[in-house]
Amino acid sequence: MVVRSLLDTGAQNSFITEAIVNRLKLPLRQGPEKFSVAGGHNLPVLGQVTIWIRSLVYPDKALMIEPYVLTQ
Repeated sequence: MVVRSLLDTGAQNSFITEAIVNRLKLPLRQGPEKFSVAGGHNLPVLGQVTIWIRSLVYPDKALMIEPYVLTQ
């Protein structure tokens, strides 16, 4: 399945939406309950998944990431 993504190699964490997790039928495991973001707001976290991403341009290159799952 092709999914567009933005890779930020300088980011401390990776995130994925619940909708994509459901489309990919990924198993969800427990993670932190929330993340604090700018402005003192908290984002609820549903859990964490493990996925392999592969480039359409360089299909021999793959990267495993473990993003946290957000509702949106």
